[in-house]
Amino acid sequence: MNKPAFQLIRLDGSHQLGLGHVYRMRELATKLRQQEINSLFLVNDNPKVINLLNSFDISVLRRDYTYEEEKRKINSLLSRYNIKIIISDLLEYSNVYIKFLKTLNIPKVTFHEHATNDDFSDLLVNYNTFEGSLSNLNLNNSKCIGPKFCILPSSITPNTNSIKKQVDNILITFGGSDPCNFSSRVVKILDAHKNALIGISKITLHLGIENKEKEYIEGLISESSLHFEILSNVKDFSSVMRANDMAICSGGNTMYELCYLGIPSIVVPQNSHQRTFALELDSNKILELVDINDDFDNVFIKSFKKLLNDYEARKEYNAKSLKIFDGKGIDRLSKRIVNLQK
Repeated sequence: MNKPAFQLIRLDGSHQLGLGHVYRMRELATKLRQQEINSLFLVNDNPKVINLLNSFDISVLRRDYTYEEEKRKINSLLSRYNIKIIISDLLEYSNVYIKFLKTLNIPKVTFHEHATNDDFSDLLVNYNTFEGSLSNLNLNNSKCIGPKFCILPSSITPNTNSIKKQVDNILITFGGSDPCNFSSRVVKILDAHKNALIGISKITLHLGIENKEKEYIEGLISESSLHFEILSNVKDFSSVMRANDMAICSGGNTMYELCYLGIPSIVVPQNSHQRTFALELDSNKILELVDINDDFDNVFIKSFKKLLNDYEARKEYNAKSLKIFDGKGIDRLSKRIVNLQK
């Protein structure tokens, strides 16, 4: 009896790394499952990561795994399972990992944060860069480059709300972990400039499952006269996003979801690679990037007030983002992956 075929998905997630890789691979695995392709995840030992992937087969590396342990584990899985393809979605790829991948005689799909070329992948994915992708979806059959390959949650649906002249509701969301603790910092900045928010009905503060400052933030907003509402463990986050006229977020997956919904956003990147992604969108007038620097508080509130009060700018961000992000990225990507396995 033939063993069922699997694709092996290699990823890590944590408070420091964030959970974006986990969420997008879960979406991809769910999509491929609909096409009768099974997924086996190899992940680091993190309870949140394991819980998010609990509907799939999972193999776990110990928390402080070495390269040799990772290599042995992958080889063991290759011998035990009928693995037809390996998908890697890691923040960085070490030379030893790349060298090991080159020894594997199966198709390899690699998600990159920066690179648009490599010499070891049969299919390279990077939807953080434009690189001419807006005018040509078929730059190269071995590449999936640009926003048209962006993986969005299956639950997200197009936003039919139009841009209002007056902003009523604002969303603050810094991902599943917020490793730089931007949530509390932004709350304090807004509270210090509460006069600029006269007329705002509600500020929704979404705290991810790995946020370590929830109690501290609850204390901050309890002393504020602004109308904050904290949300956690939200099942339908797209509905929360659609209910807002403007957003403040990091440069991860949520940034792309807000772009797809056409919600004008200020992006504060958690790290250098998020800055790179947001900078390209900022340069195309799709969102507003605010860098972390010594004068961050002043720069942030200046940008915030400008977007809050500039109806024409918000309309422009809305129109351009809706044009670029069409929500069909996972269909295009899964089709390419399926073709690799034929």
